[in-house]
Amino acid sequence: MRTRFSDLDTNRHVNNVKLVSWYLDGLAELHLDVLGYPKGGPLDGLSPSSLQVEYLSEVNYPGIYQLRVGVADLDDTSVRYACGLFDGPRCIGLAQAVGVHHAPREEGDVVELAAKLEPFRMRTVAWV
Repeated sequence: MRTRFSDLDTNRHVNNVKLVSWYLDGLAELHLDVLGYPKGGPLDGLSPSSLQVEYLSEVNYPGIYQLRVGVADLDDTSVRYACGLFDGPRCIGLAQAVGVHHAPREEGDVVELAAKLEPFRMRTVAWV
C-alpha cells in the first residue's frame, strides 16, 4: 500500500478512513483470489458484517506499507479474518473482520467459499 498526500489528516498522518479502506480492499482481494475474477454477483454478499481496527502506530506519508490478510477461523456460516499492516518487519496496525463465506451467484445458486478459504487459514505454532 502506497500512501498518497490526499490520505493525510490534519496531523499529517494517514487518516483512519483510508486505513479502514485498505483493510476492506485486502479482504476483497482475498475473495477475488479465491473466486477468480467474476463479473458481478458473487462479491456482493461478501462484505464483512463487522470490522474492528487496532491502530498500533502512525502511518506516514510518504510511505509504502504491506497488508497481510488471512483466515483466522471458519465455522458453519461465518469466517473471521485477521489483517495486519506492516512497515517492514514491524506491525503497525491490526484488524479483525467477520463475514459470511457464501454468496449468491447471478444464476441464483450459492457460492460456498469455506473449502476455498481453507488454504488461507492461519496456523497456530506451538512453542517448545
